[in-house]
Amino acid sequence: MKKEWFEAKEGEEGWHPCCWQGWIVTLIYILLVILIPVMLENKNLDAPDKLLLILIAIFILTAVFILIAYLKGRKSS
Repeated sequence: MKKEWFEAKEGEEGWHPCCWQGWIVTLIYILLVILIPVMLENKNLDAPDKLLLILIAIFILTAVFILIAYLKGRKSS
């Protein structure tokens, strides 16, 4: 039996970390979401281009995070 990193919330949609691996993935996700705008701060881009890059990067990160939570999460019963 595989070890789950996330477990389903009771009576709600979504998952929350239930072991150290889940917490590490969650913390890395949060750190990257914070660092993306900081990394793009000094780039010579117009504000709309910079915003678009930030939104695309956060969308991709969120999709990967959700996929990991789905694959490594315990399904609700």
